[in-house]
Amino acid sequence: MANARSRGNDAAFLNVRRVGETATLSGAVRADDNDDFGRYTSWRITALTDTGVDGLAFKAAYGTGFRAPSPYEIGSNQSPWALAEARDNALDAEQSKGWEMGLRGSRNALAWELTYFEQQVSDAIVYRYDPSLFAGGYLQIPGTSQFSGVEATASWSLDDGVSIEGFISDLSAEDADGNGLPYRPETTAQISARIGDAKSEWLLLARYTSDRQDGFGTTLGDYTVVDGSFRYRVSEDIKVSVRAENLTNEGYSDIVGYRSPGRTIYVGLNVSI
Repeated sequence: MANARSRGNDAAFLNVRRVGETATLSGAVRADDNDDFGRYTSWRITALTDTGVDGLAFKAAYGTGFRAPSPYEIGSNQSPWALAEARDNALDAEQSKGWEMGLRGSRNALAWELTYFEQQVSDAIVYRYDPSLFAGGYLQIPGTSQFSGVEATASWSLDDGVSIEGFISDLSAEDADGNGLPYRPETTAQISARIGDAKSEWLLLARYTSDRQDGFGTTLGDYTVVDGSFRYRVSEDIKVSVRAENLTNEGYSDIVGYRSPGRTIYVGLNVSI
């Protein structure tokens, strides 16, 4: 049984997959029995098929979902620093349905995907922080929120242990009245380059997040953060590493009133005995 510190969730999952010469079909069903939020059944069907063009495939999927509020979200709303509306309104489970379709391609060392998606979420849970009150909390958005967008990913594997990967996403997230949901950037992107051999590996990563609203009239500015790391194997038993976060010391915030860390360097030593 659920109590103030724990919650049980029993689940059963079944997946069926059929692979043909030119197409792959799959279907999955999941049944959840949650101590606090009852029983839910969700499902998903997917298809992947050749297009007749060498190295190009079409993909599609449709499904439903269920997400219970996490114990952390519920506990945060019981804090004395929570927004009054968060403390006074018990969270319910989210339910969703959505579909996607797109293309998947590969040629030589390059692989890529392009996907369009739409999703409807009933009773979506969002976080809001009011800087004037120094209080925040998780709130339920009444009605059905709409999410839609385009995602593109690519990876390029070169000779001599060099690879480049990246993605970009354009998202529209609105509540039932057409208002933008808080902390949902319209554009996010990331690109990384990796160089490695049997003894060492270098990684450089840059990620971009566009402007977003906090739900109380404040706009958080866009930012680009660059991270890097280096690993070297001295011997079979000794490895050293250096990791740097926010190399350019970018000043940014993901939550109003909370500044993210500046340039941070970590040095590690791994010894196997």
